[in-house]
Amino acid sequence: MRKRYSPQNEKPRRDGLTLFEVLISLLIFVSAMAVVGHLVDNALRASVRSRFQTEATLRCRSLMSQIITGERKLTAVRDSRFEDDPRWSWSLLVEDTSSEGLVRTQVVVRRTADRQIGNLSYELTRFVREPPEKVAPSRQIQTQRQTGFAIQ
Repeated sequence: MRKRYSPQNEKPRRDGLTLFEVLISLLIFVSAMAVVGHLVDNALRASVRSRFQTEATLRCRSLMSQIITGERKLTAVRDSRFEDDPRWSWSLLVEDTSSEGLVRTQVVVRRTADRQIGNLSYELTRFVREPPEKVAPSRQIQTQRQTGFAIQ
């Protein structure tokens, strides 16, 4: 026997979402935004740290070039500030080696601690010839005999 059609036998149609479904979808959306926000924040920190690391490298190489060319004196310096940005400091360590007329120079550039990137430093070590006035006179004469030129 077949049931007759009546409005009471038919299930009511839903035209919208329930409050529970809306809250669940909102929870999923907010969680996804929190994760994306955290990823963007980490990427921004990494970008800033990379930029400062590059700046530290350039500052360190510039100082080493000034030392090698004689523009800066070859004397130890500790925690000297850069004139253009006081958050950056540099140190120069000069050590004698077993080879006469050759010194080990180490330049360290540091940026003071920052909330976003923390401590940052870069160091560069090179072996550099001592300036002629620091080399023993016997060594200058020996070099003059070998090359035919006096070291000035």
